[in-house]
Amino acid sequence: YVCMNGVAGPSGTSVLVDERRGIMEILEYLGSFGHRKIAFVSTNVGECNCYSIANERFCGFLEHARHLGIHPVTVKIQYKKFELDSMEGADFDLHDGSSPFYVAGSDFTEQLFRCGVTAVICLDDYVMELFYKAHHHGVAIPRQLSVIAYNDLPFLKRTIPPTTSFHIPAGELGRLAAEILCEKLQNNPEYRRGETLCLNGDLIIRESVSAPEK
Repeated sequence: YVCMNGVAGPSGTSVLVDERRGIMEILEYLGSFGHRKIAFVSTNVGECNCYSIANERFCGFLEHARHLGIHPVTVKIQYKKFELDSMEGADFDLHDGSSPFYVAGSDFTEQLFRCGVTAVICLDDYVMELFYKAHHHGVAIPRQLSVIAYNDLPFLKRTIPPTTSFHIPAGELGRLAAEILCEKLQNNPEYRRGETLCLNGDLIIRESVSAPEK
C-alpha cells in the first residue's frame, strides 16, 4: 500500500512533502528581512506524537525559529465541532516564560496584533480573517505586519496585497503515489516497500512581506 501525506508501516510506502524544510525556508526568508518575532497560526496541533502535516510544521517552526534566533509565538485556533468556518477562539503561547492563555471568540486576532509580532505564518483558511481584521484595526500589510500563507490557493493572488505563499506540490504527490501503487499492483508488490519519498514545496514570492517598521 501507499500512504500519501502520512507515515506508512514497514510493508507500505510513504509519499510526503518535507514540511520541516519548508518551514525553515519560510523562516529564513522572513529573517532575511529582519523579522525576529514571528507568529505561527494553526489549528489545534502539537498535542499528539503521531505524524501529521500540522505537527511537522508546528514542531519544525519551533525548532528552526530557535536555531535562527527568532522569538516564536504560537496560536492554535479552536473551531466549533463540525463547523470549520466558525472560530471559537484560540490558545496563545508567547514562549517567553509566561503561561499559555486562551482568548475566546473570533476577535482573538486583536490579541495577535498586541503580541508585538512583525510577521505571521498561517494556513490559507485564516488569511482572509487576518487581512479583514488588519484592515479594521489599521494594521498595514506588509508595512506593519508581514504575512505568509500555506497551500497557495488561487485567491491568494487576489488579496490586497497579493499574499506570499508556500506551494505544496499536491499534483506531483498524487501522481507519484498513483505510479507507485500501480507498479505494486501490476508488477511488483515489494516495489519501494518500506521507503519514504519526500518532495519539496516552493515559496511563491508576492507582495505581503517587507522589512518590519523600526
